[in-house]
Amino acid sequence: MRADDETARNMAAELPRGGSDIITNYIREHHAKDPKRVTDYVLMTLRGLSSYARLGYSTERLTHCAEMAGRALERVRPYDQHLIN
Repeated sequence: MRADDETARNMAAELPRGGSDIITNYIREHHAKDPKRVTDYVLMTLRGLSSYARLGYSTERLTHCAEMAGRALERVRPYDQHLIN
C-alpha cells in the first residue's frame, strides 16, 4: 500500500488479510498439488480484477477475464471436483 501516513498504510495492508487467510486455508486444504503457487495465482488475480474494476472496466470484460482465470485454474488440479459443481 502506498500512503504517506504510516498508520493508514498499515491499516490498509491489514484489512484484506482476513479474506486472504480464508482463501489460503481453503486452497491448502483442498489443493494437494502446490497450494502456495495456486494461492498466489488466486490472490493476484483477485487483486488485478479489483484494480481494473476501480479503473472503470466493464463488467463484461472483468467477467471474461475471471472466466479465463477459472479455466486456467482448472488445469492445475487436483482439487475436490464436487466442491465446484
